[in-house]
Amino acid sequence: MDSAILKIPFLMPPLGDEEIEAASRVMRTKYLTGGGEADLFEKEFAEYIGTESAISTNSGTSALELVLHAYKCMGALRPGDKVLIPSFTFVAVANAVVNAGMEPVFADITPQTMNIKLPNNIEDIKAAIIVHTFGTPCDTSIIRYLQSKGVIVIEDCAEAMGARWWGSQKKVGSRGDCGIFSFAATKIMTTGDGGMITTNATSLTEYIKLLRVHGLSSKINSDERSAILPGHNYRMCNILAAIGRVQLSKADEFCKARRKHAQKLNELITMEQIPVLTPWDFHYSVYQIYTIQLKEGDSTTRAAVLKALRERGIEAKVYFYPPIHQQAYYSSKYGDIGLKCTDRISERVISLPMYPSLEEEEIEYMVQCLKEVLC
Repeated sequence: MDSAILKIPFLMPPLGDEEIEAASRVMRTKYLTGGGEADLFEKEFAEYIGTESAISTNSGTSALELVLHAYKCMGALRPGDKVLIPSFTFVAVANAVVNAGMEPVFADITPQTMNIKLPNNIEDIKAAIIVHTFGTPCDTSIIRYLQSKGVIVIEDCAEAMGARWWGSQKKVGSRGDCGIFSFAATKIMTTGDGGMITTNATSLTEYIKLLRVHGLSSKINSDERSAILPGHNYRMCNILAAIGRVQLSKADEFCKARRKHAQKLNELITMEQIPVLTPWDFHYSVYQIYTIQLKEGDSTTRAAVLKALRERGIEAKVYFYPPIHQQAYYSSKYGDIGLKCTDRISERVISLPMYPSLEEEEIEYMVQCLKEVLC
C-alpha cells in the first residue's frame, strides 16, 4: 500500500448532525445558561453512572478543583493535607492539588495496567485521586483499602467514561467517594469541553453546587443573592449540555467500537509478532487512548518510531512523558523520588489513533506500518 494514501489523525470526535441540531435548538432559545439542558444532562448522567447525583462543570479540571475545594469547605480536607496521586497522568491532577493548598504525594504504577500502585505507607494520606488510566479501571481492592483507612477516594474517570469492572455492572465513578469526568475532544464522549462530578454524598453535592456558581446562596428575594463562600464560575452552558445528552445516548456504542478496534489491533500485532507490549484488557476497558509499550532492550528509539509512523501518515503521540514528578515545577520541588516503573514505562509508551469511526483498513495499515518500522 502506498503510505501516502492513508492519513490517520490521532483524533476524530464522534460528532454528527444530531449534536449540531441539539446545539442549534438551544441557540434558538434565550436559555443559554442555567437549568434546562444542564439539569437534564446531570439527571441522565447520574442514572448512567449509577449515583445519586451528577454536577456538570465547564471542564474536567474544574470538576477536580471543585471537589477539592468542597472537601476543604466541609472540613474533610485542610491546607497542607497530603493527597496521593499517580505521577503517570496529566499534570492537571497535581496542579489541582497544589492550587487547593495541599501536597501531592506521587505514587508509582503497575506495568500491566499503568494504573496507580499503592505505596507501602499511606499513614499520612488524607485523600487519593485514583486515575483510571487510558480507560482501564483501577483495581477495586485499592479503592476499598483506602476507604477502609479513612482516605477520601476521588475517582478520576476523565479517560474512562463507560468503563466498568468485570462481574459487576458498576461503572467507574460510582465506587469512590466521588468521580470526575472530562468531555474534552479526545475523550470517550465530548461536548468540545466540559466535565461532570458524580457522588452519592448529599452534603458534597450541595457544597459543589454552591461553589460552582460564585458561592452564591439561593435567592433571598427576586432581586438579591448573597455569596456565603468564595466560589467560582464553573458552570456548563446549555449548548454543551444539549450536545452531551446526545453523546451520552451513544456512549455505550462508542465504548463497544473502541473495544472492538483495540481487540483487533491486539490480535494483529500479536499475529505479526511485532515486538511491543499491547494494552492489557483488565476489566471492561474502554481504550480512550490505545497505548503500546516498546519492549525493554529494543534498539529502536521511540523518537525514531514516532517519526517513521508520522511519515507514513499515522499521527501517533506520547502520553504521558515526562511524568509529573519529572516536570520542571515538580522536579525542582520533589527531586528524584524513585518511581522506577513510571520512569521506565513513560520512556517506552506510544499512543496510536483510537476513535469509534476507525476503519478496519486503517487498523490493518497501522499494524503494517508498525511491522515495517519495528520488525
